[in-house]
Amino acid sequence: MREALKKEMLYLLILMAISLLLFHYMFDLGNIKTENKSVFNVHDTYFVIFKLELLIVFILMFLYLIYSVRVLIQKFKNRVTVGIFSIISVFLILIFPTLLAFTKSLSVEPGITIYPPLSVPPQEKVEVMENIFNTIYPVLYCIYAFITVFGLFGIYKLGKHSRKQDT
Repeated sequence: MREALKKEMLYLLILMAISLLLFHYMFDLGNIKTENKSVFNVHDTYFVIFKLELLIVFILMFLYLIYSVRVLIQKFKNRVTVGIFSIISVFLILIFPTLLAFTKSLSVEPGITIYPPLSVPPQEKVEVMENIFNTIYPVLYCIYAFITVFGLFGIYKLGKHSRKQDT
């Protein structure tokens, strides 16, 4: 068991290093203390997000993808792998609602807006169309449901393995 734990921790550290390198090439990690913000332009709104927060979400998503494939290949037999997968799942379950709320805030409900207000003629109607975030939100919600169910199943299997070993 001790050797398997060492091997799994080394595997986890290597994966974290790979995800850090991928993040560096995708978002230009640079000096995280002096250049610690990323700016995203969506429509005419600028969003400033700390790179450390992006880094945490990116590493968790990367590790979740790798460990979910690994746990499925091993059929939930390796307790250490299932334990790490369960911890990653819990962190993602806690972080994902923030991503859902952010995506929901960017979505636009279709309709008609009248400019200027009704009390001042002449009135100009502006039709508001849906944007991409209206499509992304349900997809992210389904992904969140999948992560939750799959993570809870991993925790269930981990508990089942622990009970078998205790008896």
